Amino acid sequence: MSFITYLCIAIVVIVSSWIILKIISKHKFKLLKQRLHEKREGILCAIASFRSLIHSKFYISKSEYSDWKTNWNELRPLVKEYAKSKTAIELDKELKELEIAFENGDLLISEKNEEFIRSELETYKNFFDNIMTKPLTENQRRAIVTDEKHNLIVAGAGGGKTLTLIGKVAYLLQKGLAKPDEILLISFARKVRRELEKKVQLLGHDSNELTIKTFNSLGLRIIGSVEGKIPSVSKLSTDRHKLRRTIQEYIDKRTEKQAFLSKLNKYFAFYRIPYKSEFNFRSKGEYIDFLRNSHIRSLNGNMVKSLEECEIANFLYMNGIDYE
Repeated sequence: MSFITYLCIAIVVIVSSWIILKIISKHKFKLLKQRLHEKREGILCAIASFRSLIHSKFYISKSEYSDWKTNWNELRPLVKEYAKSKTAIELDKELKELEIAFENGDLLISEKNEEFIRSELETYKNFFDNIMTKPLTENQRRAIVTDEKHNLIVAGAGGGKTLTLIGKVAYLLQKGLAKPDEILLISFARKVRRELEKKVQLLGHDSNELTIKTFNSLGLRIIGSVEGKIPSVSKLSTDRHKLRRTIQEYIDKRTEKQAFLSKLNKYFAFYRIPYKSEFNFRSKGEYIDFLRNSHIRSLNGNMVKSLEECEIANFLYMNGIDYE
């Protein structure tokens, strides 16, 4: 066959392939269009609810956006498929907006929340300046107006965590987001609870208006309301001095028992501080903070850098081996 013949065959093959691809593409788009039509009501509801969320005059929490995505996640593959088709239908605007909501919604919400925070800080500037004896810091104010489902406030001793907590209470009451009897303040220590009670009174509220409890007292109250009576709890759980004295008396009575002393030595050498691997922490800094707060010392009183070092040092010390 001549060159012209080969060329003609090639052209026919190419044109035929192109026509077949166009037919397949047209068929696929027809099916896609049909599926989109079937989901029309859901698409309109999804975009309406996202618009309502993004135009909220309040802070938009991560959980709200997560709930929205979960509710409408079945539409996501369909929206992606439509975006790849590069064709337009009646719902083109809504589908493009929905694609942005799925792919970049968290960024849009972050920007919206930043606007909200700046606005709140400006609106409540005088309030935050005069809420206590000294004005709140920028970080404290941002922590107060940030309205996530869970807020983690990280600060060292004396960093103003309690003041931030009281500021949050004052802000909620001032803005009318909560009534006093809808607020629960909870702490581990009674000392902190008493401090919270005093500062709540400085806000002009009786401490009885809000629920201010330690974890223990709240637990007892809940159990009592359910069971009809408050359970009896050992006095040792609320009296540290008595607890220490009781433990010391228990040890003193058993100093002649070799098996007991062996277990006691093993406890102080290897189990006094619960072991935590550095891989269980989100960052090196968090692990270092844990070590510092644990004040890890070996049996001979040396400060060590890790739980592993402490175990090695204690093993050497218990076996009479000098080490540096």
